[in-house]
Amino acid sequence: MSEQEFSGWCAARLEDLILAEGPDTIAAFIGESILRTGGIVPPPDGYWAAIQEVLNKYDILLIADEVVTGFGRLGSMFGSTHYGLQPDIITIAKGLTSAYAPLSGSIVSEKMWSVLEQGTDETAPSVMDRHTPPIPSGPPPVLPICS
Repeated sequence: MSEQEFSGWCAARLEDLILAEGPDTIAAFIGESILRTGGIVPPPDGYWAAIQEVLNKYDILLIADEVVTGFGRLGSMFGSTHYGLQPDIITIAKGLTSAYAPLSGSIVSEKMWSVLEQGTDETAPSVMDRHTPPIPSGPPPVLPICS
C-alpha cells in the first residue's frame, strides 16, 4: 500500500466513524501535524489533505495542536502551514516563550472569531463584553495579561 493509499484508507475509516457516531455529535477533531509519540513521525503523503476533506464535508472543526511543532520547529512558522492544514483553532505553548515561562494560548480562524465576536443569548455573551480580571496581589506576572 502506498502512502497515498494509506492516507485514503485512514480518511475512509474516519468517515466511517463519523457516520457511525453521527456527524451532529462531533464538534471537532484534534490532531498534531506530526506524530510525536515514540519519536517524530511525519504523516504519510496526502494524509492531512484527505482528513481535512472529510472534516469539511461534515462541518467538523479541526483543532491543530502546535505545542511541539509551532514557532519554526519544522522550518515554517507552524506545522499546520508546513502540511497545508487550515485549522479552525491552533493551540500554542512551549515555543511561545521558548519554554522560559508557562504560557499557552489559542489562535482562532476568522470563521471561529466571527461566532465569538457576535455572541448571542443562544451562543453566550460576546467576547468583546469580557474584560481581563484584575491581577491578584503578590509577585507580578511573568507576562502582562491582555484582553
